[in-house]
Amino acid sequence: MVFDNDGRLVSFKGKLIHSLNKNEHALEMAAPVHENFGDADGLINDNASVKKRTDLLLLGDHLGDLEMSDGLDYETRISVGFL
Repeated sequence: MVFDNDGRLVSFKGKLIHSLNKNEHALEMAAPVHENFGDADGLINDNASVKKRTDLLLLGDHLGDLEMSDGLDYETRISVGFL
């Protein structure tokens, strides 16, 4: 996010993840922002460990949120819907 001198949000840097594009592409879009991911051996400098994960926790408040996991390779998915 980019703020002006008064602390007001004026724009966003890079691509924005929003309610209509939350899917497997969000990992690639967010990768430059999240430069270091942790694993059992400490910090690493890429998001390869995230892509290897096989469990998925999907949270959403809209039926369309169920499609967020489309295209991801996972073994177990737990979906939680908020009313």
